[in-house]
Amino acid sequence: MNEFSGFPRNLAYSVKSLSAFSKTTVKLTPDKWMNVGATETIRVKLPPNSLIDLRTLSMYFKGTATSSTGKVHFPRLSSSVIDQMSLYVNGTMIENIQQYGLLYNTIFDLDCGGIDQMSKRSVLENIDPSVSYSANSATGATTMVVNADKTQNSDTNKKMMINNWLGFIGSASTPVIDTNDCSDIYLEMRFNSPNILWSAGDVAATGADFSLSDIHFTISKIVFNSPDYYNLKASKLLGQGLVIGYQTYIANKSSVVNKGTSLSYTVNINSTSLDQVIGTFLDKDYSSIKPLLDASPTNNPSPAFLTVSAKKSRTSVKIRI
Repeated sequence: MNEFSGFPRNLAYSVKSLSAFSKTTVKLTPDKWMNVGATETIRVKLPPNSLIDLRTLSMYFKGTATSSTGKVHFPRLSSSVIDQMSLYVNGTMIENIQQYGLLYNTIFDLDCGGIDQMSKRSVLENIDPSVSYSANSATGATTMVVNADKTQNSDTNKKMMINNWLGFIGSASTPVIDTNDCSDIYLEMRFNSPNILWSAGDVAATGADFSLSDIHFTISKIVFNSPDYYNLKASKLLGQGLVIGYQTYIANKSSVVNKGTSLSYTVNINSTSLDQVIGTFLDKDYSSIKPLLDASPTNNPSPAFLTVSAKKSRTSVKIRI
């Protein structure tokens, strides 16, 4: 890229010396990428000795859900499959986010969970799990399938993607980092239990499980064709050094309490900057596999999420987390 579209003309002089660079997208394969079961852990190494753009990190995978009885599907938002995510730099764990899927759903609801935002998100993020789409290869016609219909099959090789991240990857003050300066960087994630799945219709699913396959990541590497950037960085390293700031999250969960009971909960946090405190509640049976809709109708087929929302039904939507 030799052009910086969108920059005001009076700012062009400040980026001219760094305009001669190119980007290349590379594919990363984790230590286990096929038949990864629920609660299993994978690790992927970010490109070594490279200038990488953390904003471009994407994870692709296919999910298959199974059950002994009933039909089951993956929950809202592809990030829900992650239970814990850790980041290691030069052998040291710099970040560990517990209950990642629950955190992501909570922050998503606060920042961009409105229905008007759904059209702006990728279908591969599984923002509306009540429906899926299939395309006719011959005609190109797209057909919508209502997953809440208990006659539909469970998710099989469902394509999903994660390209929005919490913590260091999504909030680093310097999103373009040189891994030559910080040695090896490993991203580690443990997946959630099968209890995040939801059952179709009014049939209670039993013996549910899921597995992920064809897991791979992509990220952009940057190469400068002139030594200007590297000279600037060397000057910075000889001076105050390179400092990267980022936001991370600490999740804590209390025990079950009865409705109407007062609750006092104490959490100790060691931090130089506490920017936000978020409190939310979970149903006592949040870890049980149930229909997507709280009051799922007994008739078949069950309606899709958007249909219920459009009718302003009193039926609420459960987040299967």
